Amino acid sequence: MIYTPYIITTIGRSGSSLLCETLAKTGVMGEPLEYFNKGFPNGHPRINGTPHTLGYFFQIAEQTASSNGVFGFKTSWESFTNGFLPLLGDFRLLKLIRPFMFHLSRRDLVGQTISLHRSITTKVWAVKDDVQVDQHKKYAYDLKALEDTAERIFRLEQQWFGFYQRYGVRPEYLWYENIASHVEAVVDGMTRTVTGGIAEFDTVTKQRVMRDELTQEIRERLIAESTKLPRLVSRWEDFLQRRSNYVG
Repeated sequence: MIYTPYIITTIGRSGSSLLCETLAKTGVMGEPLEYFNKGFPNGHPRINGTPHTLGYFFQIAEQTASSNGVFGFKTSWESFTNGFLPLLGDFRLLKLIRPFMFHLSRRDLVGQTISLHRSITTKVWAVKDDVQVDQHKKYAYDLKALEDTAERIFRLEQQWFGFYQRYGVRPEYLWYENIASHVEAVVDGMTRTVTGGIAEFDTVTKQRVMRDELTQEIRERLIAESTKLPRLVSRWEDFLQRRSNYVG
């Protein structure tokens, strides 16, 4: 079988879980998961193979590809640079593998900041039952930590952009806001890019909304109290504009 790889690069709280769940439902886009997450030092439980070797990459292909040979994975910056790229030995080999590259971002830096810091502190990354709903509400507001989180998100996006520029890669940019409003349309576009065909779904993916009244309260307080955030948001908007003008 000839394999066709794709990679979704992203930062936390950008809608990647919903996106990947929907991609898997098409039956033609593999089972994209975070196979190189450092939280799985012995390899992802979905894969029967040897981690930290180039063979692990091919084992992902063999065990998760759709019948058309398409397979993919999502990755954070840390997992990409510390988990995936070291397997290649030389970063330039990425151009020989020639995966389709997608980068998932969130336009709303403040919203992503709140969502990421809240999930980190409450350890709730998806709301599936009342217990998780209650746990997600046990959030302690921390101005400095929120500002640090916003700066970290910005820094990671700059690192992704720097990598793409350095190796002459132009990914297809995806947006959390589009996934949240109509994930099937985003997946259909990705499917057309990778396979040339359309995406079909047996079931419609339901959006798991984690925003609540507390989210809005945190946002209003953060905007009112932070002296760093206005400048950071201005720089963020300039960065997104500059990135959109980039031609790899």
